[in-house]
Amino acid sequence: MHPTLQAFAVSTVSAEKRGTANVMFLTGMDLGMAIGSVMLGFIVKSLGFAEMYGVSSLFLIIIPIILFLFIKLKVHNFLPAN
Repeated sequence: MHPTLQAFAVSTVSAEKRGTANVMFLTGMDLGMAIGSVMLGFIVKSLGFAEMYGVSSLFLIIIPIILFLFIKLKVHNFLPAN
């Protein structure tokens, strides 16, 4: 999944901004793992493991929807008018 998302992030920008897109993608991955593990740790401590897995499942459902909407809006905004 990681190589596919990274290729998508790099392919959505111009050639001169690919380095920046790559760095932003990798920084986002690192921040997501750092912040996510702390947040899920708090959820486990206060609610339990079942709820932590439930919250993780919600993110696995919500994030692809957001990505789909982002792609649809970005493609729609860059299509030439007929």
